[in-house]
Amino acid sequence: MSMISAAPQTAGRLLGEALVAGYREMEILHGVSIAVAGGEFVTVLGPNGSGKSTLLKTLCGLLTVKRGAIWLLGNDVTRASARDRLLAGMCYVPQVRGVFASMSVMENLEMGAFAKRASEVSDAFERVFTYFPRLAERRRQIAGSMSGGEQQMVAIGRALIASPSVLLLDEPSAGLSPAAVDDLFGRIRNIANDGVSIVLVEQNAAKALEVSDRAYVLADGVNRLEGPALHVLHDPEVRRLYLGGD
Repeated sequence: MSMISAAPQTAGRLLGEALVAGYREMEILHGVSIAVAGGEFVTVLGPNGSGKSTLLKTLCGLLTVKRGAIWLLGNDVTRASARDRLLAGMCYVPQVRGVFASMSVMENLEMGAFAKRASEVSDAFERVFTYFPRLAERRRQIAGSMSGGEQQMVAIGRALIASPSVLLLDEPSAGLSPAAVDDLFGRIRNIANDGVSIVLVEQNAAKALEVSDRAYVLADGVNRLEGPALHVLHDPEVRRLYLGGD
């Protein structure tokens, strides 16, 4: 399979260059590169074991880069801690939503404000409630009593309280109904439209590609394909291998 088009490799809000990473002695990424511009919505696809989640954990600092480099807002963060990357503007929402089940919606969201000045917190909450009005309506509800889609809103909302420049989302549609997936992806698209760069790892490939700007396809820990999302969506080999097409 040939490349559809080359992504920019010298500019952008987030840039991962030839990343080699994994778990202990096991390498999962074998030179993966990704570039994301300001306000761009990028989806990462691939079969199980291709390195998608490993890529997100490497970008946010949960895994150590063995070789390669990561740039955030023009700064080299390759050796920066996960906390420092968070403070620099990169937030990660893992596949396991991890809401504090016994706490209210508001208390969950407040956990994302630990590094913000008091004068900034009110605006951050208003922004989150604009994206997710249901959270405003249910701010006193115990998070563990909410539906899966609502809990995902809480998890993403908590990350947005930190006002990230880059938001990394790992399988946000997992376990959600088709209607909830459509609703959630539309809201993520709105977040990108407002200038937050999105990197989405997703098994629901067709739905994700419909709302994304660009896409990367990984296979066996390397870049297999990249290009505009709609081109990837209609690529015959992508449809055959990943989308169940003929």
